[in-house]
Order: sequence, then structure tokens, then C-alpha cells
Amino acid sequence: MNPEEKLTSNGISNDLTQDQAVISGLAVDAEAKNVTAVDDTAADAEAKNVTAVDDTAADAEAKDKKAAPVLKLDASEKITVTMTESALFDFFLYHAYSKFNGFLINILGFAIFILGVFSYATGRIDSLTCFFFVLFSVLFLGSTPLQLKFKVKKVMQEEKMYQTPMEFTFTDLQGIRVEQAGCADKLYPWPDVVRAAVTPKNIAIYVGKDQALIIPKQCFGTKFLTIYQIIARNIAISRPPKKK
Repeated sequence: MNPEEKLTSNGISNDLTQDQAVISGLAVDAEAKNVTAVDDTAADAEAKNVTAVDDTAADAEAKDKKAAPVLKLDASEKITVTMTESALFDFFLYHAYSKFNGFLINILGFAIFILGVFSYATGRIDSLTCFFFVLFSVLFLGSTPLQLKFKVKKVMQEEKMYQTPMEFTFTDLQGIRVEQAGCADKLYPWPDVVRAAVTPKNIAIYVGKDQALIIPKQCFGTKFLTIYQIIARNIAISRPPKKK
């Protein structure tokens, strides 16, 4: 091969090498562009998904806030209360037997009765002695109701507050207001209310250890549920449960 042909061959080889380098560079650029495009697409998709999730969560939270009822503590109900002997007797019974003394009297009365019957059944005592056991148990069990019956009659005759109708107003903002002709109005704020008790004939609202506002159920009329909710709600707010 002469020198001219050799130079020509080398020039062609160099040109091919340069073309291959250009092609490789183009391939690398294309690959880089593809990778960048894929990454941008994935990033855009992820951003859209995050935005959609955030928007969905925000919408759900906003709907929940709209759906949740707003409790307005401004309810007020008024009723007229007229006390009766049967209602007062019902409360006295509850008050007596809810204490330890009343509970103990019941236990002793039943214990005497059971002891007498058991002793007679086992032949330890005769029928006359058994009769006295039963009689004493009846006296034990019946003494408290009899005493309370006479007490109710006396209270109804002597206490003017039970002889005249009273106006009870239950409000979320103030408490319980009691109005009665010839007497000064009394307001019992909710923090002063110790507890509320339900008896067969009354709702008793304790404003002290042995002081209660007695309201016969018949006086509530159609307002019983509304007033009961006011009482329960405000007692729960003013006297939260103790932490264990």
C-alpha cells in the first residue's frame, strides 16, 4: 500500500470513529432526556396524587365540621310545681332507704324473719315463738314507712312552701330558679347542684347533702325529656368525673 492510500484509510477510520462518538453522544443525550422525562412524569404524578389526597382529606374534614351539630348552651324551660302527699312520701322513702341506716333496718328485719322461719322449720322453736319472730320483723320493716307517713302529713300541714305552687325555671346559663308567691326568688347555680336522683314519682335535685328540690314527674308534662337533658348536661359540665 502506497503512502497516499494509507493516509486515506486512516482518515476514513478517524471519520468513522468520530461518527461513532457523535452517535454515542446522541444516544447518551437521548437516554438522559428519556430518564429526565420519566422522572418528571413520575414526580408530577406523585405530586398530583398527594394534592388529590390532601384535597380529599380537607374536603372530608370540612364536611365533618359542617355535619357536626353545634351545641348551644342557652336552653330554658319553665314549669309549675305543685307538691302532693304521695310525691313527698315517695321522696322521703327514697331518701331514708338510700342511707346506711335505712339499709341496715331492712337487713335486720329480713334477718329476724328468716331466723324465725328457719328455727321453726328445724324444730328449734314452737309456732308461738315463730309468730313473735315474724311480728318483730314486720315491725322492723314497717316502722320506717309508718313514721314517714306521719311525717309527710305534718310537713304538708306546716310547711307553706308545699302548700303554694312554685315556678321552676331551668336554664343552661344560670341554673335553677325557684319562684313562689310571698317568698324571695332563689337561684341555684349548676356548680351548687350535687346530684340528681330519679324516684318512681319524682325527680330530686340535691343542692346539699340533705337538701333537695323535689319535683313530681307529673309536673313536667311534655317537657320532661328537655328539662332532664338540661339537668344532666349541666351537672356533667359543672362536675366532671374524677380522674382515676
